[in-house]
Amino acid sequence: MWFGDGMKLLVSDYDGTIEIEELFKDSYIPKGTISNIQHFIDYGNKFMIATARPYDSIIDEVNKYGFPYDFISTLNGCIIHDNNGQVIYSKDMIELDIEEFCRLYSCINKIESIKDKDKVLYYIFRTKLFKSSRKLIKHLESSGFDIQCWFLNTYNIAHPISNKIDSVRFIQSLLGISDDSVITVGDAKDDLEMIKHYHSYGIVSYLPNFEVLRNCDVKVKSLNDAFKYINKNI
Repeated sequence: MWFGDGMKLLVSDYDGTIEIEELFKDSYIPKGTISNIQHFIDYGNKFMIATARPYDSIIDEVNKYGFPYDFISTLNGCIIHDNNGQVIYSKDMIELDIEEFCRLYSCINKIESIKDKDKVLYYIFRTKLFKSSRKLIKHLESSGFDIQCWFLNTYNIAHPISNKIDSVRFIQSLLGISDDSVITVGDAKDDLEMIKHYHSYGIVSYLPNFEVLRNCDVKVKSLNDAFKYINKNI
């Protein structure tokens, strides 16, 4: 048996893992995924979605499909919300001089800070169409920030040191469980550290990440596919 006794924590990426992407097909959630998650939780376990998306984006998906969950980790481990929508963990984001940024980079159309109470969680900035933002992106990345593009001209500026495994370790500590009680599922580079460190399932897709597949314990097609193995061990 792979897993330790007692409560388990299952941590899954979303895009390409819960919601599956196939060549020339619309993305979809395999039948049985939601009921399998609920079954896992009903057994006294905890489930966390760990995504690079910001909270507003992923919670729209969760509400749309009615996903049961205990925690949502966003922006590659920078922030964790509980299932009441409360921020229970966030990294100390470096505050940026917004006026100075706009003065230095003419490509910026708008920049705003996303806060929890008075604490800055991350920034969103939008660039003007037909204006190159490569210089700005290069500057931010060279300073260590995690830059994520969600739309044609909309970006997130996240904490300089972002990794999903940090949010996993926080919840693991909160629950008081060992490494043997943590299960991770993912498909991409930003999942790699949690894939390497815990019992893990790597996603075989039409564009697989071979480093994830080399380091996972079991190769599967989706989170739902992983439940065939998980359910035998809980």
